Amino acid sequence: MFGAIDKRMVDHPQMGATKYKESFGGDYIEFLGEFSLYINKPKYIYNKIKVKIRTKIKEFKTRKK
Repeated sequence: MFGAIDKRMVDHPQMGATKYKESFGGDYIEFLGEFSLYINKPKYIYNKIKVKIRTKIKEFKTRKK
């Protein structure tokens, strides 16, 4: 069953869809989550800073209006 919500998240808005999928039977299999593997750490740090600056610029532009 792909696209299911963790069973411990009973208040999640999409829990109804998970229960609907469970009604068809099948197995609930939980896979490992995602993770980041940094191959080029200087490039990662540069991109992280670039995203922060871009976000601040967008916030400043929208606040100005």
